[in-house]
Amino acid sequence: MGLITKKLKVMGDKGEREVNCLFDSGASVSFIRKDIQETLATPFSLLESISFQLGDGKGRVEANEEVLLWIKLPEGKIFDHVVIVPQLAEEMIIGAKTLQFYKIKLDFEHDDIIVDKKALELKLI
Repeated sequence: MGLITKKLKVMGDKGEREVNCLFDSGASVSFIRKDIQETLATPFSLLESISFQLGDGKGRVEANEEVLLWIKLPEGKIFDHVVIVPQLAEEMIIGAKTLQFYKIKLDFEHDDIIVDKKALELKLI
């Protein structure tokens, strides 16, 4: 299985910076490591802590905060509610919920992502 990582500009209410983002269809939601979040955005508490199962199927990680971030792709910007995990191995993980919402496909053959530009046109109907 291949891994697709991109260095992308991520923006929050405290500022912006380049972040190594792993695109992971196996992650339920998007995650950010606590030290990276602290430079980007003010966290807010979840109503309840959430427990996520780790990839090994045995371990779990608890999260009780998230942030709202903008992520700049070559095709345009997306925004996401991102769960904060203190000891995350990656700087940031863009998970399945975001991939599905913005119709982002993973192209492992070319180590790239494919973005449906129409999905970036958000609508209020």
